[in-house]
Parts: sequence; structure tokens; C-alpha cells
Amino acid sequence: MRQHIMDERIRYAFEHTEILRRPKQLISTFGSSVIHYYVLTEPVYSEFTKDNLETVVREGKVSWYQPKLLTPSYMFRIEGFSDEAKKAFETLASQYPDLAGILYKFKVNKELDEMNFVSGPLLTVAENINNKIDKKGDSLCAVIKGVAGLWDVSLSKFILDMMVRSVYSAQIPDFKRRGLLSERLLLELWVEEK
Repeated sequence: MRQHIMDERIRYAFEHTEILRRPKQLISTFGSSVIHYYVLTEPVYSEFTKDNLETVVREGKVSWYQPKLLTPSYMFRIEGFSDEAKKAFETLASQYPDLAGILYKFKVNKELDEMNFVSGPLLTVAENINNKIDKKGDSLCAVIKGVAGLWDVSLSKFILDMMVRSVYSAQIPDFKRRGLLSERLLLELWVEEK
């Protein structure tokens, strides 16, 4: 029962999280990327104090390391499986030589996290942050409208969104240009996306 309640809360947070501003750049294919984020939520006590509008602003950075293209032979280096299971994985890899994946490693720099209470409604605070970002000309900033008490789930939705957009709009085209992906695999990825 407790797991079901947790799943419902996570689903609620995912459904009610909005990415108000996406970075203008995607995750770099051949280097690392650092994205500055702002997660805005209403304070948990806001339902009791309608007079005093405040917004909780959590600020930090997510660092992505250079994405790695994983080949089937790398992906199927498995431990803890029987010889039969290992053989099955090897057979699978030989049948699908174009099977590949992209591995992302990232970390949220907790030492840079800040939390502030800012006077004003959430969308007004978001607009002020957007103006500040525009003045600085920072193309690697995100503003996220999150869910109180589950702001990190809201951040994880942004991270997932960023990785998916980067795979299809940056990494796959970059890997293709360098001859690291075949047309067959690209067609399979395109079909899966639809």
C-alpha cells in the first residue's frame, strides 16, 4: 500500500511539473555540459496563507559527462548470470550487431544547491528569473515549475526530458555524421520514437 501511495505521488509530480524554460543548447555529444537550473514551487504552507504570496526557488547545477556510445559487446558484459544466459546474450548481440545505446552519466552538484523564499507568485518570479537569464545571455539555464515536497522529482523530469531531446536532436545526428551509427539502427530508433 505504501509503495502505491509513493508511486501516485511520483506520477502526480511528473504530471504537474512544467519546464518553463529549456536550455537553448542540448547536452554536448563530445564534451561535458553543465546546466544551471531553477526549480520553483509554492511553499507547502501556501494553502494556509493566501495573503502572503511566496515562491520557493531552488537553484543548482546538473553536470553531464560526455555521453558514451555503447556497443552490443560492451552492453552484454554481464556478471551474475549462468553460462546459458551469457550465451543467449552473445547470440542476441550477434543477431543485432547495430544494437547500441547511449550512456549518460550526470551528477547534481549538491554543494551548489540553494533554496530561497522569494516574494511574489510563482509565474512572476519565473518571469523575473527569465529576464535575469536573458540579460546574462546564459544558454544553459532551465526554469522548472515543480511540485512542493517533490522538487527533486520535478528536477528528474527535466533531466529525462533533456536526455531524450539531446539523443534525438544532437547525439544521433552527431554519431551518424561520424559513421558510428548505421542506417538500420537509425531506422529502428526512429520507429521506436513514433
